[in-house]
Amino acid sequence: MFKAQAAKPGFGLSPGLNWESIHEESLIDWEKLKDTVPGEVQRCMAAFAGQDSRTCLLAALRNLQEAEAANQATEDRLHELQTLADDWAQTKTEPERLNLAQPGEYELFTVLRNCAAPQEESYLADCARRMITHSGWRR
Repeated sequence: MFKAQAAKPGFGLSPGLNWESIHEESLIDWEKLKDTVPGEVQRCMAAFAGQDSRTCLLAALRNLQEAEAANQATEDRLHELQTLADDWAQTKTEPERLNLAQPGEYELFTVLRNCAAPQEESYLADCARRMITHSGWRR
């Protein structure tokens, strides 16, 4: 049978519950941080010396808008590249997936898919195979 044992001094839960703040305190040199802040603020403000607050604010807003526009353009370009990569991967695997192994079948399938009314891919692939077989065309 299990018997509860008395807690030993110094082995309670309170040090464990406070572990994160103890760990954080040990990693941050608060005195050094307090000494650094005024110097960093002065260094940042030096870029705005001799300018009024409104001008600085407008310049900062312009910089943010330009950065957002650049980020949006980058994001748009990445989406375009992702679409290209997806299309390329589909093009590489599509002939095998649709069983279009004979010369000209996949090429005819792509024409049918682009020009015909929306149909199931399997139907268009079957049409391409039959058309190539019926025509007797081979590379």
